[in-house]
Amino acid sequence: MVRSAKGRRATVELTGVLTPVSWDDEGNVVAVGVATADECDYVIRRGAAMEELTHHLRELVRIRGVLGRAEDGRQAVDVESFEALDRPSSWERWD
Repeated sequence: MVRSAKGRRATVELTGVLTPVSWDDEGNVVAVGVATADECDYVIRRGAAMEELTHHLRELVRIRGVLGRAEDGRQAVDVESFEALDRPSSWERWD
């Protein structure tokens, strides 16, 4: 976990692709994660941004938040803010 000089959890910035990580019995996405270019995966902890984030699945985003751990021990982030980014032109070949 990243900590500031005074011992508080530090705010970090992550850039990656939003991915669904859990679904309910009806197939609705109930948990979202972000996969970064360095192959780290972070679970987005539930919060005010969760519903809006689900509208950006499989999109490149920049997330600002505080790192922590999910209940199951996975790396997690409490989102403070996020922005959807334009896809790099190199992604066009995957369309």
